[in-house]
Amino acid sequence: MAPGAFQTAGVKDARPLRNGAYQQACQANIGEYLANSRCPVAVNARLLSSPTLHDFIAVFKHLVSDFTTPDSWSKKFEADALVVLRDLKYPGVGDISKTALGTPGSPTNWHQLLGMLNWLVELNRVRLPRMCANSVLKPQAHEQWADPELITDPLLQTTDSLPIDHPLFEQRAMWEYAKTTYWQWYHQEMEEWVEADQQFEEAYGGSLIGGIESADGRSSCTSLVRRDAAAGD
Repeated sequence: MAPGAFQTAGVKDARPLRNGAYQQACQANIGEYLANSRCPVAVNARLLSSPTLHDFIAVFKHLVSDFTTPDSWSKKFEADALVVLRDLKYPGVGDISKTALGTPGSPTNWHQLLGMLNWLVELNRVRLPRMCANSVLKPQAHEQWADPELITDPLLQTTDSLPIDHPLFEQRAMWEYAKTTYWQWYHQEMEEWVEADQQFEEAYGGSLIGGIESADGRSSCTSLVRRDAAAGD
């Protein structure tokens, strides 16, 4: 994950992070997840209300372990953690400072950090649906994960759910076409995709393939895919 690869626009965190009942729900949610995910530190009341810096770092790295690599971390945990949160597009990253990350046990900072840890738990639950069954909070990270304004993975958002002027519209339309035709080539040994070409051109041809023409003069997304593949070799 490249440092700062994605930038999170200013988003106001609407969660009631200072509300006692909400904090208790977060603590229960985080505690449940950590207890069932081989957390490297003991899960107890202190960890969920006033953790030491050592334990907080261990929990944070545990929750982002599937989204980071060993070289994501230097000796400056606070700076590295903010980079990770920005890359994951945590919506409340603007409310978290290096000072807060360095003093997690402070009552002044804990409500923001608790909300952040809860969001990371929900992000992990998206990846592991079987652990969502008893979640005590609505999976807020899942809502972010499904937001077409935040997603960059074409596997997670279909082209027909995006507006035609979306910056990733062309990339996702081509991905869907390539996925369909590759499956037909691999499993059915097809080398011409007349039906797929027709469907693609009827849906997106006017905006995506314009002046691209095949050898016989026919506008063809097949020729576009082949041209792009040749350019990448």
